Amino acid sequence: MEPFYMKKRTERCFQIGLSVISLFLIETLCLHAAATGDWPTYQGDNARSGIQIESVHPPLKESWVFKAKQPPRPAWQGEAKWDGWNKVYDLKNRQDFDHAFHVVGADDAIYFGSSSEDKVICLDAESGAMRWVFYTEGPVRLAPTLHKGDLYVGSDDGFIYRLKTSDGSLIWKVRPGPRDYRIPGNGRIISAWPARTGTVVQDGVVYAG
Repeated sequence: MEPFYMKKRTERCFQIGLSVISLFLIETLCLHAAATGDWPTYQGDNARSGIQIESVHPPLKESWVFKAKQPPRPAWQGEAKWDGWNKVYDLKNRQDFDHAFHVVGADDAIYFGSSSEDKVICLDAESGAMRWVFYTEGPVRLAPTLHKGDLYVGSDDGFIYRLKTSDGSLIWKVRPGPRDYRIPGNGRIISAWPARTGTVVQDGVVYAG
């Protein structure tokens, strides 16, 4: 058995190591934070850092409000109850990823998908006026991604879409799944392989699933 003092020393070294790693990660994320006011993907960048180096000076003043016709319609309602196989109870909900509209933005426009109206919406950042709408064939639950003037987004219909940010017109759509097969799911008709990972664009490659 490991002596008590050795165990405490090991724990302390582990804690110090975690602190150093945490500081390194924070510094790294700060260095990679967006250098402008753009927010092109979920949490701001492909590292999902959630960091923006531009300062916000309160008090903030409301400029406009956009109210969607329908609120988000999450895939999973309520919290997890229990795991009968493993006899584990009072589980925490780990499926709460789509309880809000996930917004991205760049230049003078804002973009988000709707899980209740099966569409992608573009708003004017200055006025809040709607510029265009693009409809998919299933809920859009996660944030789109902006890359070099185009918008990439996945849908529960099983397709990944590339849209022009200027007018929302379709450039292409790709189905990562083996075939276009629809099933009842979460109270909707969706693909057997819905695109629920979001989209990431890195070095000219779009990652999604």
